[in-house]
Amino acid sequence: MNAPVFLASKSAQATSGEIDQSIAVDRRHRASTIFPIFVRKDTICVLSFLSYWAWKHDTCVVIQLTLRRADGGELGIRLLSIEDVRSHNLDLNALFGIGGLGLSDGFSASLEVEVFSERAPLYSYPAVTLFYQSADGLSAVHSCARTYNDGETIKDYAIGAPQTGFDVVFAAATRNYVSFPGGHAGRYHLTIHLDRADGRCFTTTLEPANAAYARLHTIFLEDLFEAEAKTPGLAKVRIAHDIVDVFPRLYCGQISRDNVPTLTHSFFDTSDQILEALDVAEDAVTCTNMSDGALFDAAFAIPLIDPAQFRTELVSYGSNKSFRGEILVRLYAEDGTLLESRTILTGEGADDASAPLQAHAVFDLDSLRNVGEAFGGAEGVKSAFFGFRTPDSSFPRRFKLGLNIARRGGALGTNICFSPLALGPATTAKPFNRRWMPVGGARNVLAWFSNTSLSVEPDPEGQLVRWEVINEAGEKMPGEALLKPNASLVFDPAKDGALAEFLGGETGWVTVTAESYMSDAFYVSTDGAQVGGDHAF
Repeated sequence: MNAPVFLASKSAQATSGEIDQSIAVDRRHRASTIFPIFVRKDTICVLSFLSYWAWKHDTCVVIQLTLRRADGGELGIRLLSIEDVRSHNLDLNALFGIGGLGLSDGFSASLEVEVFSERAPLYSYPAVTLFYQSADGLSAVHSCARTYNDGETIKDYAIGAPQTGFDVVFAAATRNYVSFPGGHAGRYHLTIHLDRADGRCFTTTLEPANAAYARLHTIFLEDLFEAEAKTPGLAKVRIAHDIVDVFPRLYCGQISRDNVPTLTHSFFDTSDQILEALDVAEDAVTCTNMSDGALFDAAFAIPLIDPAQFRTELVSYGSNKSFRGEILVRLYAEDGTLLESRTILTGEGADDASAPLQAHAVFDLDSLRNVGEAFGGAEGVKSAFFGFRTPDSSFPRRFKLGLNIARRGGALGTNICFSPLALGPATTAKPFNRRWMPVGGARNVLAWFSNTSLSVEPDPEGQLVRWEVINEAGEKMPGEALLKPNASLVFDPAKDGALAEFLGGETGWVTVTAESYMSDAFYVSTDGAQVGGDHAF
């Protein structure tokens, strides 16, 4: 990793409000996030990002990194000036000397990332990713938890809804954690429901004290429930809360002695029961498809990476508004060739509304694989396309799913929370779309992009897609192609010698721009026992 150029190294006595006075910033013009830092001698924490702010701001952008103990006590501040577009990979253990700070093993610190600019950012969280990395693999999560800016108000009906949307694995060698930073409240109240697949529900309450700003609250589910609740099998957690001073997404995952912790985040429970309690108007939670059958109500595509080595699942957590309709599933080769098509759900007239991708259920992509030669013989990374059609041409605006990818025979993998794009006036009005994500590095992160189409009968000619891979030096490797609908791009340094040489063993970032209004993109580490990854920005 190239050494970053910092403006200053501040002592542990510096206050969190300090910033270099020679740089004019407005503290309302702040994008921020707080990550939990995991400490163990075999693990490093790496902050990775593309300094895209240099495209958007004519003046200097400053990043302030603040490392704190789990109790909120400050350990150090670093300031980084952003003046050009390049890949940044900050080894936080080396940058802050974490090994010499006397921190105990586990989630014993937090990192706050604050990006200051002279103009207000479009989004109040920055596009940055945290990696937990070891010799055996990595895990990753994008920025999500954060404190609010001065004068900021959140207008979202779901902001007070319970948090859910992550896997719970009870096993002898695994512990399930939930972690979030505190704001300025003195205490929080949490009601944690553990729902078992057999219908049993177990409930407990917690009132963690919040003695300081950015105190890291880490909860282990094993410590909250009796043995009866922790039997093996599918389980779902819902967490009702009164967190209003911090954006209430929770970091969560599993810890094993032999692996870095898995790392994902929760999302809002907007199931029918919750929406009814919130008394939300129907048109506020659904999109209306006016295309008269030409377009799907919603669609998404996910990668299928070497099914012989990796297991791919979609998980629904019973947290979405129900719908009636059908889901058309299409399997594509990398070049956009259709390999198989089938309908997996016909909701109209069905007796059971708890269909796959709606109820708390695991949808194993193995069940869709064509066992014939067509699927097995196609080269490259395949993709699974899901198109949704409802009789009333209405689909939930929020529809969250978990994409799980793990090595076959491996205990832990990645849980990637994502949402399909739902059709609306703003969707088809977009003249283009851009995605960016990490690629390469010590654990060979594979980047994948799909030219996903909402069209029920896609135009076979496709769209022009341009990309740039950007390395730590700011050098660019450009490319372009006419990509058929539902065709995909795969950036894999392990199979592309020129790309590997360009990145030089470090993590770069690839940005892909398409002349269409939607796409899907994910990145996954395929090197090592543990799979990690997330969706693109």
